[in-house]
Amino acid sequence: MAPPPPSPSVLIVGAGMSGLRLAIKLRDRGHDAVTVLEQAAGLGGTWRANAYPGCCCDVPSYAYLPLELLPGFVPERKFSTQAEILDFLERVADHHKVRDCIQFNARVTDAAWDGKQSCWVVRTEQGQKLTPRYLVFANGPLSRPKLASVPGLDSFEGASWHTAHWERATPVQGKRVAVIGTGASAIQVIPELAKEAKELIVFQRSAAYCFPRDDVNLAEGEPENVRRLREEGKQFAEKLRAFYSDYYDDTVFQIYNEPDVNEKAQQIHNQLLRKIVRDPLTAQQLTPNYPQGCKRVLVSDNYFQTFNQPNVSLVASAVDRVGQHRVTTVDGRDFDDIDVIVVATGFSTGPIEDVNIKGRGGVTLAESYKGGIHTMFGLMSSGFPNLFMMLGPHSWTPQGNTAEAIAVQSSWIVHVMDHIERSTGAAVIEPNHAAEDYWAMRCASVATSAVWLKCASWYTDSSGKPLMWMGEWYAYANELWQGDLARLLCANDMHGAKVQLSRAEPLHLSLSELPLRKRVPLDASRL
Repeated sequence: MAPPPPSPSVLIVGAGMSGLRLAIKLRDRGHDAVTVLEQAAGLGGTWRANAYPGCCCDVPSYAYLPLELLPGFVPERKFSTQAEILDFLERVADHHKVRDCIQFNARVTDAAWDGKQSCWVVRTEQGQKLTPRYLVFANGPLSRPKLASVPGLDSFEGASWHTAHWERATPVQGKRVAVIGTGASAIQVIPELAKEAKELIVFQRSAAYCFPRDDVNLAEGEPENVRRLREEGKQFAEKLRAFYSDYYDDTVFQIYNEPDVNEKAQQIHNQLLRKIVRDPLTAQQLTPNYPQGCKRVLVSDNYFQTFNQPNVSLVASAVDRVGQHRVTTVDGRDFDDIDVIVVATGFSTGPIEDVNIKGRGGVTLAESYKGGIHTMFGLMSSGFPNLFMMLGPHSWTPQGNTAEAIAVQSSWIVHVMDHIERSTGAAVIEPNHAAEDYWAMRCASVATSAVWLKCASWYTDSSGKPLMWMGEWYAYANELWQGDLARLLCANDMHGAKVQLSRAEPLHLSLSELPLRKRVPLDASRL
């Protein structure tokens, strides 16, 4: 019997965009002992799981896709479909030859720190045991579908599924279909379901801001950008991405957080809504009653238009419970003879919950966070040595581009690992309490007047405290760029003795990773 393969130096959990990007950066920097564990049968993460009809990215392709990783690739549309993004990620993995380090159908269940051996002991559902020096969770905040918010769903006798677990084998033609939720996934799948369902009933807990996406075929709508992408490749791709990043960090941030600008933007949205939706009552029910940006602002070219169809109706009430073939709302209305329920209630965001993580002294991550989330940059927590969390709490922004956060955070993680490898005797690192206190103070200070605290959303926890960095994205990137690792981190050698880290060189961020422009005040009268 052949001996098991040696444990990796770096173990990455998740083979979505985060895991792939980090694996590529590590390989490029000479870290060869890298393993990626992916619970699914293929790579892609959320872009493999979410294969519902109409699924696409709501960030322009130029900004979202890291085109610099795949020279010659030009998106077909301004907003890439799920199929195109998954194909892109597959090609990136092949181009950078990282597929050989990915193990599929490997779900991590437990991870415990071994202080004597200065490594993590990681176990999978399939019985595998690995002992990496570094452990990185790159499984993403949009990987845990939220089902608990629908009481009685297990008693429903028809077909039901979450948008992240789309049931392709069950047709909806001629059926009475209920959709629970009106968030980012719902507004994409509702127009598609309306094309086939005999009757489509949409249950809305709260209305959403939704602007036109203005999607186009790039070759027809933006031929100059397509030409320059093909001719200039990576250089032009990075410029495009930096431009969009600055737009989100500059204009969008101010629209959300400047009250006079926000009010003007609300008026523009509501006027547009009333022009599209013909029934006045439905238009009123679709009108949000909170500041723009407080919940995720959506984009679609056909969501509001769908409510003009005779087979589509809106129920402006949250669901109280589900019965055998019935949906009951919180205001007491019953909707019977439901054949199919599509659950579009989003995901459980926040700290990692689906892996039992034990740090120093056997303390779990959940126990450590009981008194409040404590992190450094949202990427590391004291008591959990050599453990990194990509897109963790307090590490990405509501208005920003998730793909850019992935790029910046993967650069920082590799930067830290490189510095530790160069530091004599250092083997174990974790943030000191002063670093965590500083980051808690920074997160609290930028959130004081942020629009995202003015209503309940997945940007906050159940108590209303922020789960994200609520400042401008360039400010977060600058924190990573300028952070002094010698001051922020505690370091030990393999035997537990303290080691003083040398001062690290500043983190280098590429053009596509660091916003370029300074904030320019936006005049509401210009909207």
